[in-house]
Amino acid sequence: MHDKLRDAITLAKAKLARAQDKCASTQKLYDVEYVSLMELEGDKLDVESSKVQHQHALTELELFMTYDFPKDVTRLFSDYREELRELDRIRARARAREAQARSKVAAKEAQLNWAQERVRKHEKQIAACVIRATAPGLVIHASGRDIFERVIPEREIREGMIVRRGQKIITMPDTSEMVAQLGVSETAIHKVRKEQQATITIDAFPGRTYQGKVSHVSQLPNPQGPFSGGIKVYLVRVDVVNPDEGLKPGMSAKAEIVVEHLSNVLAIPIQCIVSQDDKNICYVKTNDQIEEREVATGSYSETFVHITSGLAEGESILLNPFRYRQTSHPARFYDSGHRPEKKTQ
Repeated sequence: MHDKLRDAITLAKAKLARAQDKCASTQKLYDVEYVSLMELEGDKLDVESSKVQHQHALTELELFMTYDFPKDVTRLFSDYREELRELDRIRARARAREAQARSKVAAKEAQLNWAQERVRKHEKQIAACVIRATAPGLVIHASGRDIFERVIPEREIREGMIVRRGQKIITMPDTSEMVAQLGVSETAIHKVRKEQQATITIDAFPGRTYQGKVSHVSQLPNPQGPFSGGIKVYLVRVDVVNPDEGLKPGMSAKAEIVVEHLSNVLAIPIQCIVSQDDKNICYVKTNDQIEEREVATGSYSETFVHITSGLAEGESILLNPFRYRQTSHPARFYDSGHRPEKKTQ
């Protein structure tokens, strides 16, 4: 603006000088009566007009320097300072964003390191999950439980599921040593002890028997299932003495455990005994009559019971006392006698 006003003054001054020179020339011509008075007056008017314009230009420059210039300087300096403050704010925001970006980078690097560590850990665990057999053998899935544990089955092992610590996944039995696991009722478990001999039969081989020996008797009953009827069953492990290649883990088996060995004792079928008023009664045939007689019993098995007193060898006893007492069914008799080396279980 200052330069523009200076240019206006210079231009007005040049116009004034030119108008003055023209007016002086016209005055000389007028003095010799070469031009008219009107032309001289017009040139004088141009001179006055140029003076006014020159003075106006000077006044505008003075007003600008007195008022507008300081005001513009103050405004521009204020804008300059505000721009400096804005620059500081921009730099502060840039530093904050840089710090945030560095923090995010550090967090992402930490997440990356954590993920890589997890990958390495999982790869190590996957590698540890590979089981390599050093010799031929048999692997049994954990879902193939024995008959007693199957009452409350564990969750089925399948691909993708999460297993807990200590959970059984597979078993690798030693088929060179076979074991029969049996369930014995709480009413008979007191008779079973370690080292007792047993005879084992396998459902898959009806005509074949194996010899066994009791190796473990559980001290606690097996967990009861929903269909147990409240009967507590104790697990008994019997080692098979003479296994062969036909035996496979998981086969159904039965065992007859020798809990007591009796020789030369009097024994009768267990169905011949009737319990009555806390007494053991059997019916004996004497002189074509049937006599009710109290007897004392000892050990018993599923089929025979040991008679300690009340009955003599060779006497005929009623074989079906319940049916005889309830109906007029013909009586069937059994001749009592010694049963040498009769075993009870």
